[in-house]
Amino acid sequence: EISLGLVGSEMCIRDRLDTLLEQNLGQQVVTLGEQALQDLESLVEKYPKWLASVRGKGLMLALQLQLTDQDSVWALTAACQQQGLLVIPTRGGVLRLLPPLNISLSQWREGVSRLEAALSGL
Repeated sequence: EISLGLVGSEMCIRDRLDTLLEQNLGQQVVTLGEQALQDLESLVEKYPKWLASVRGKGLMLALQLQLTDQDSVWALTAACQQQGLLVIPTRGGVLRLLPPLNISLSQWREGVSRLEAALSGL
């Protein structure tokens, strides 16, 4: 019974890996991650009152806020939620952005537009 479960799991893993390779997901993440950093840097320049910097690798992204108090973090988090954008507030005035690895460029741009709308409404 145990070996059948392992065989099933192994088959599932192979299937997923084949899909990732077929879709060239790794390269897509690298390419879109570079674009994402540029887009977020533009927002940092446009909203220096709220945003201090951006960092990330691939599509694991974070915005460092100017104000590190929890009230500021929660204010931006709530504004993002009102725009239909989910972000992850963390300690130290950091907002994490973790889009799905298979996000399209147009979906990413829609998310950036929602983030900008949240920032402009503060």
